[in-house]
Amino acid sequence: MQFLENKMKKITICALFLVLAVGCFASIAEKLLLVNDFKLEVKAALASASIDMSGVKFSEYPGKLAEIYGNTSGDLNVATESIVTLSQKLNALRQIKTNIFQALASGGIDVENGGIGSIAESIEELISIQITAEFICVDSETGSVLFGMVVTAAGESKETDASGSAKFSMDSGVDYLFTVASTTYVTAYGTATVDADNDVFVVTCYEKQEYTVGDTGPAGGIIAYVNHNNATQGWEYMEACDVAFVRSNCAWSSKTSTEVTGTGLAIGDGASNTALIVAQCAGDSANYTASECYNLVANGYDDWFLPSKDELGILYMNLYEAGIGTFPAASHWSSSESSATQANRRSFNTGLQSVQNKTTFYTYRPCRTFSVSSSDMKVVSLRYNGNNQTGIVSTSTPYLPVNTEVTLASGAEMIHGGDALLGWNTDQYAYGTRYATGTAFTITETTTLYAEWDVETVFVFPDTQTYTIWKEAGYVAMVDWIVASETELNPVFVSHVGDVIQSFATDPEEWEFASAQMQRITDIGVPWATLPGNHDYYSGTRDTTQLDTYFPLATFTAMDTFVDSYDTSSANQAHLVDIRGRQLLIISLEFGVRDIVLDWADSLIKTYSNTPVMIVTHAYLATSGLRLTSDDPHAPSNGYGLGSVALGQVNNGDDIWNAIVASNSNVLFVFSGHVGDADTGSKIKEDVRADGSLCHQVLTNWQYYTYPFTGYMSVLKFTSNTVTMRTYTNYQSINYPAYCENEGSYANWNW
Repeated sequence: MQFLENKMKKITICALFLVLAVGCFASIAEKLLLVNDFKLEVKAALASASIDMSGVKFSEYPGKLAEIYGNTSGDLNVATESIVTLSQKLNALRQIKTNIFQALASGGIDVENGGIGSIAESIEELISIQITAEFICVDSETGSVLFGMVVTAAGESKETDASGSAKFSMDSGVDYLFTVASTTYVTAYGTATVDADNDVFVVTCYEKQEYTVGDTGPAGGIIAYVNHNNATQGWEYMEACDVAFVRSNCAWSSKTSTEVTGTGLAIGDGASNTALIVAQCAGDSANYTASECYNLVANGYDDWFLPSKDELGILYMNLYEAGIGTFPAASHWSSSESSATQANRRSFNTGLQSVQNKTTFYTYRPCRTFSVSSSDMKVVSLRYNGNNQTGIVSTSTPYLPVNTEVTLASGAEMIHGGDALLGWNTDQYAYGTRYATGTAFTITETTTLYAEWDVETVFVFPDTQTYTIWKEAGYVAMVDWIVASETELNPVFVSHVGDVIQSFATDPEEWEFASAQMQRITDIGVPWATLPGNHDYYSGTRDTTQLDTYFPLATFTAMDTFVDSYDTSSANQAHLVDIRGRQLLIISLEFGVRDIVLDWADSLIKTYSNTPVMIVTHAYLATSGLRLTSDDPHAPSNGYGLGSVALGQVNNGDDIWNAIVASNSNVLFVFSGHVGDADTGSKIKEDVRADGSLCHQVLTNWQYYTYPFTGYMSVLKFTSNTVTMRTYTNYQSINYPAYCENEGSYANWNW
């Protein structure tokens, strides 16, 4: 009985909503909308009560409800006599019935004082008012109307007449999917919603294009194959991507000794093969051939795959041997697996097909399939990527006509650690255009929007020595941007790789200028740390008197992030920084770091063995991208008067790696400066330790770049599980590119 009461309660609430609101409206149009709302409310209430009304007209609802409540007459009055416990609710329904009669009568609708059935029939009469929707089909090239196009909408199919028109009766306010098709035009898809101001829909139709091998495809690639089995496989053409979108050689997979299982060899298997490989490698950050194809967006198309063994053979025979397109005379990977450790490849030099170890680096050629009898060529879709989210990603739109305006999804069901969703971005790493959720977006081409999650940022200053003597504007610009980004980027720490000043610790003006700039960072409440480069010592010594005068240890111990220092100098210090619900230990180490200081750092790293670590020091990487060794003239052990490596008085980059980086898997980052020239301001070295853990080592020293390319610094954006590094300058950013795209100046990592 309680079950029945709950159901009746839902219907009562909906009916009350109708009666109370109807009296507030003056026009029949408003009442019509309200009645429609009532209809939807009733449907929702019944569905939530597990009452299935599918296939039942709204006017037949009372009879259906009467069956549920044991009422065979169709009038709820009878139920009061047989179900005593429901009498109160039934009395309320009688009053509702009377109120609905009065509301309908006030709108000019005459209803006899009968049962609930007669009321529902009157409501249905109101709701069933329909509007004639007209579809007019025109040719995309000539603009002329098209006769004989088959328009399907609202459950009917009609041919357009001599005026290019087909008409349908549609309920106001209801979304109807429609298609327009013919044997000579590409099928158009869309959504039509009719109301008093929107009842004519002009559909632009595009003539079908037939392709032959060698033609340019819709995505700008080359048609490699015409499929004569399209009726069963669902596609007509295979298109090979333009070579411009092929990046460097890759291994077959990031899982090089685990069988994927299920990959096929045949024409038509490439797309499913690629999906299987990508699914197996989900979450891996390394690039590999299948992911390069799967994630590719070329000329607005994102449905690329790594071709199967037989599809790759088609590319070789139909294109390469025919001299069509640009293909290197090199081995190409297919998506067809041979075993847990090997996959199929084909040499375009010899034409031979063979299996090779998945670890081998070969080139690849993305492909896609399409059919001109579908929406492939002339309609677009908006797709959402949650950017490593958990929870449900917002659903892509159906294929819609070009320039359709949609409302961007809220993304409310996505979770990304504790990160807030800032909006949707055209770039995966949030360096494109951001669009707010819930706002209007016009789809001009098939587009993927990426969730942009809230970040916190660590800035890394390069050597600033020349900025303190003749390029002061570059230093000021760096600090300006940190201060200005306080709200947008949430800076949580600023590191400095040393060589704060130029004149080997002897010029007070340089120290005062640098100190004043760093004080501006303190003033906005952001912690920071510096360390001595060789120019911050008195020449030929390890004397840090001036450093400790202008940047005393007390400056840093006052910061909430401060953890420890090696001694009473600020030359070697450690900070524990809270970032996106996690922590990062940042250790700053002196130029030519001594053994005893490395021991101190190693002890800290091991104490925080479960915490990611960033080491910042002055001299570590060379411009070659290799670690500094005693053979390099710029190594700390050569010519700086710091002593001997053998005696533990000084260490080079390779020594630091061996002492504290290689053996500690929680050291994720090492940043350094010291070396550079007018062409090289950055390098990145990635190393994998014996336990499989990664270490990202970065050289950042942009001081030798001349105006206007000055003021570059490394900007690390942290979410709860990713880090993106870009190199940014705020100096004259209105007139010059803000981001540097030189090798080693940008990276995307997990942490």
